[in-house]
Amino acid sequence: MNTDGLDRHAMTICNMFLNGEERGVYTRIAAYLSKHSNTNVSREAAYPVVRQLFQKHALLLPPKNEELAHRLADSYHIGRDRVRVVESNIMWDALPDAGSLEMSSLGAAAAEWLRDLVRDPEAPAVRKQLLYSDRKGSASNPDSSTTPKLHIGFSSGRTAKEVARSLSRIVASTSWFPKLVLHAINTGFEIQDPTTIPTSFFGFFAAQQANEYVGLFSSLLVEGGKSWEHTKKLPGIVEAFDRRHEISVVVTSAGDASDPRNHLRLALERYSSSDIPGRRGDIAYRPYDDHGPIVEPQDEHSDGEPIMRTVSVFELEDLKKLAAEANKISLLVVGGHFKVATAGNHGSSESGTDQPSQSDTERSTKWRAIHPLLCQPKLRVWSHVLLDTATAQDLLSYNEESTQSTTR
Repeated sequence: MNTDGLDRHAMTICNMFLNGEERGVYTRIAAYLSKHSNTNVSREAAYPVVRQLFQKHALLLPPKNEELAHRLADSYHIGRDRVRVVESNIMWDALPDAGSLEMSSLGAAAAEWLRDLVRDPEAPAVRKQLLYSDRKGSASNPDSSTTPKLHIGFSSGRTAKEVARSLSRIVASTSWFPKLVLHAINTGFEIQDPTTIPTSFFGFFAAQQANEYVGLFSSLLVEGGKSWEHTKKLPGIVEAFDRRHEISVVVTSAGDASDPRNHLRLALERYSSSDIPGRRGDIAYRPYDDHGPIVEPQDEHSDGEPIMRTVSVFELEDLKKLAAEANKISLLVVGGHFKVATAGNHGSSESGTDQPSQSDTERSTKWRAIHPLLCQPKLRVWSHVLLDTATAQDLLSYNEESTQSTTR
């Protein structure tokens, strides 16, 4: 049975399933469906309908770990209201798609936090300034006849994709949410999975939620150095740069240079011969090391090859300035695991391949890439940080151990 026409009944049907008596619940749902679809729906036909409606509309919000969040904030000298940690006790060996489930729940938690930040009753001035009514970005008057708009910029990647997906569901069920103008702040690298490119996120939002979009189109890598100023003026790129000042909410994640699947690492190794020396991580594919942003040199390589770089409307220095503004939100969302070869198992396996076996790998969080973002002022590109418990625990352990070693 097609559920597209039942969206407006989703809340009722889900409530019937969750709150009704277990015995006969599907019979009652089938009767409700029959009444509102003008079709005779059997009890068996109600099973997939309920499942599809939950998959489409329900948000599985992971519980918050406030104690861990407070300890992490205190350890890094960050305001407690700027850090949120959510549980990530996924049974990796029991669930074949645990990674996707964790990203989905992390995205839901981030979208919920964004909703709360936008409507915060204790900061009405912030919300007023978040809403813009024209392309010049002047603060709108909530009482005026002009419909206020909220400009949100998304970086690429699976995490930002899940935030966008969950936010679209929240906006659809929230009457007070302002109209959205969606911006892509960078391009992507996954040729075989373009759904992780920001422009693809726009499809999550119905026309009544967002009726204006600002895309960004370019090659995976472009010539940097002296050619960069010319590149920014090319069609498909210049439009995004011209309107970046309108963005008042930014959603990003972080890539870890030690992750074998890191998109920037793979792209640079494939198209530019090597990764960037000293790179610790990247945000919106803009690289940084332990001390601050990495800026590409203006000159060519010694062999005459041009300097290649990624395309983003925000440099890390720009994000740092945005995050410091009282009327802007820069939400950094990081979680999940990746597999790395264990010490002493980086060589060839018995099978003759260069890839380590399952027993030679271990799971790691992105804590190494996040640590400088929390402690280095030059990398304070965020105003709010959402982490899963595994990442937060690794960060806290490392920072506490480092503090103890320096005080000995």
